[in-house]
Amino acid sequence: MAVLRHRNFRLYWVGQLISLTGMWMQAVAGSWIVQDLAGDTFPTLALAVNNFAVQIPALLLMLYGGVMADRFDRRRIMVITQAVLMVLALVVGTLVAVDAITFWLLLCTSVFVGIATAFDMPAQNALVPDLVEPSEIPQAIAMNQVIFNGSRLLGPAVAGVMIAVLGLASAYIANGLSYIAVIASLLLLRLPKRPPRPAMQQSAAQAAKEGIVHVWRSPLLRSLMGLSGATTLFIFPCLAVLSPAFVREALHQGPGTNAAMFAASGAASLAGAFGLLWVPGNRRGIVMLGSIVTSSVALFVLATTEMVLIAIPFFGLLSLGMGLVFGLNMTTVQQVTPGAIRGRVMSVSGLMFNGVVPVSGLVLGALSELTGLRAIYGLCGVGYLLLAGWLLWRSGLIGHAPETLMPVPVERQAVMAGD
Repeated sequence: MAVLRHRNFRLYWVGQLISLTGMWMQAVAGSWIVQDLAGDTFPTLALAVNNFAVQIPALLLMLYGGVMADRFDRRRIMVITQAVLMVLALVVGTLVAVDAITFWLLLCTSVFVGIATAFDMPAQNALVPDLVEPSEIPQAIAMNQVIFNGSRLLGPAVAGVMIAVLGLASAYIANGLSYIAVIASLLLLRLPKRPPRPAMQQSAAQAAKEGIVHVWRSPLLRSLMGLSGATTLFIFPCLAVLSPAFVREALHQGPGTNAAMFAASGAASLAGAFGLLWVPGNRRGIVMLGSIVTSSVALFVLATTEMVLIAIPFFGLLSLGMGLVFGLNMTTVQQVTPGAIRGRVMSVSGLMFNGVVPVSGLVLGALSELTGLRAIYGLCGVGYLLLAGWLLWRSGLIGHAPETLMPVPVERQAVMAGD
């Protein structure tokens, strides 16, 4: 936790903790609102459709968002996007409070959330390493995972109480107000003026292509991007998109159990986030392999159990495995990527998430209406174990530190030859 000695990182960390807590409060309320609006006709598919509405704009604009993160002030981009997300949360909360919300209005606001996310995610991922020393990037990423997953524990717990007392709209209003904290923290940062980037001389298309080519030429980065996509394809929909329907249809429970599942997920992921701080570089591959197996086993158990007391802890293990894979993946990508191109590389990473989620959530949601959610969870467990295991083996990360797998830059080769 020594990275918290940096004023900039400390401000950012506290602001994000407050804002992310509000986001997870809204997530609990939002999933139930979508199912209520859809009725008994297609509740599971409705969750997938709403998720598609959020993710598809991000898919289309993410690479351009990465270019903007490398060209312009990342803090300013985040202030704008966070303000937009604040307004959207307050608008939806107001509509829910006056009973004027409809499924189609909710979808429209979800599209705007996706547009804002396409610019916010690359800027945010690229900004974090700028707040600490280069050698502290792994610790900064781990501490970022701590607040992300800690808020998953705190947010649903608070939401469960607020929704019971004040109704579903209160979670949206609370989330809208929480953005004030993160906007204030961003405005208080003291950042040195960034030098002009070479990408300023390129078109947006050329700059985006440079980021894609950089990833493609590195077997390590290419495999890690694929692993991120596999995790998003098989694990994320079961954890975040379809889980409310799983609680309702497979476990026959209500919003309270749904909040407990989210809280268990947050608690397990919080433990995993702290664990990231103690994983040495040459052990990342083996820890990621163990996490892949853990997630697959958790899906098998969820596919077969009907007991809430069993489902909740294994839902937590599913989240633990996913969090470790994503956290170690992102730490490695950030560590081996030059700062000048980091925004574009992180946009490619974001694309592997936002490009896969809308399709996987929609397809799995539709298939679940035909086969049932239990069959979907079991098939995802098998698919993830095979595909993610193969991609991790291809990366070469098992038994090796990530920096030893990256090619030596041409200019460094010349220096070494001169030596």
